[in-house]
Amino acid sequence: MKKIMMLCLVLLFSIALVACNSSDANKSEGKESNDKDVTKTTEQVEGNVEEENLEEGSEALETQAFEFDPSGENIVPLELTDEGLMVRLTYKGIGDLVTEQTTESIVKYDSMGLSNAEEAQEALEELTEEYTGIEGVSYNVDFQDDQFVESLSINYEIADPSVLTELTGAFVEGDLSNGVSLQDSVRMFQAQGFEIVEE
Repeated sequence: MKKIMMLCLVLLFSIALVACNSSDANKSEGKESNDKDVTKTTEQVEGNVEEENLEEGSEALETQAFEFDPSGENIVPLELTDEGLMVRLTYKGIGDLVTEQTTESIVKYDSMGLSNAEEAQEALEELTEEYTGIEGVSYNVDFQDDQFVESLSINYEIADPSVLTELTGAFVEGDLSNGVSLQDSVRMFQAQGFEIVEE
């Protein structure tokens, strides 16, 4: 049962570290040179992943379009609801560079084979300790009558990516030296069943 619990918890933490490529990072930091007047534009991001996959002959990922400002602030809230589980994840970023991620998970005890708060507290004890005291990371679990509410906040401007990659539940793709890509992270979660929702 402990292995099943750990697999479930890995999904709940929802830390996705999908690296920016160097050109994305430069755009986000305003390093791209341009002699013309720059006006703020909003683009519809529809998933270049789909086109790439079609070209390669693999199955395309179906993703929702979302408003994206290539040089300004972007906030993308995503949600996943399943039997006994609700996860709401919000990315904040400048351009494609993620600056903050917040996740709130509401989990019914019986959906994880638990009877009460005491059992849940015992099951989550190791992970609670692991996520406590990390710079740039705030983690809390509120054990209620029939469910627990798990809150995780990561400030990517403070947190050390090499520490985050070692945490239980972290998924890492690419070299993080240029930061975490907002667009690619959103697409990845959409492929896992998350949907973009209103703030």
